[in-house]
Amino acid sequence: MAPSFTSESVLSIASSPEIAKELLKTNELTFSARKHTAAIDHLTYNSYFAFAPHGPYWKFIKKISKVELLGAGTLDKFLPIRSQELQDFVKLLFEKSRVGERVNVTEELLNLTNNVISQMMFSIKCSGTDGQAENTRRLVREVTEIFGAFNISDIIWFFKILDFQGFRRRFMDIHKRYDSLLEKIISNREMVRKEKKKNGRRINGDLNDDEEVKDFLDIMLDALEK
Repeated sequence: MAPSFTSESVLSIASSPEIAKELLKTNELTFSARKHTAAIDHLTYNSYFAFAPHGPYWKFIKKISKVELLGAGTLDKFLPIRSQELQDFVKLLFEKSRVGERVNVTEELLNLTNNVISQMMFSIKCSGTDGQAENTRRLVREVTEIFGAFNISDIIWFFKILDFQGFRRRFMDIHKRYDSLLEKIISNREMVRKEKKKNGRRINGDLNDDEEVKDFLDIMLDALEK
């Protein structure tokens, strides 16, 4: 059901119980959905969880994220990763203080959280001193920025043809590089999974399948196979 607002109610949004009910109950799903931009649709192939409308796909991803990735058992298995990253962070601060060097605490905390998240998602560290890590950080930053950037073509249909701000050229270039990065990560993981199934054991260790810590990529590939 589409929102049925008068000009008077628009000027007094959520300033009365009636309008609050319209926004938060009657049309809850309409207003909870996020605005899709051309960049979001193109870079995510119209299937990004954070921007997906409420429906079967959104419910499926929410459930698999909540149960498989963020469940108590999985978080406990990821505890060594979080502990190691925290130790590395404290060690860095100690070393810097010992020699009297300044530390950008904000940047180092970002590295800490990025490493934890990237290892939970893909079992790789995205923060490092090598060129590949820096390129990955820069690319992810570009994707995040273009998701939130204002594009007049998303508002006024006439400018979609003109690409007035050169926005389409930007997200096409970012998509090409971002897609290549994800494709490489996924392809490498699929090769490891095939090798594991072929040998009937883990590639990096002797743990049983029940004890193996699966990252989000493995969880999604398992769901795809099923």
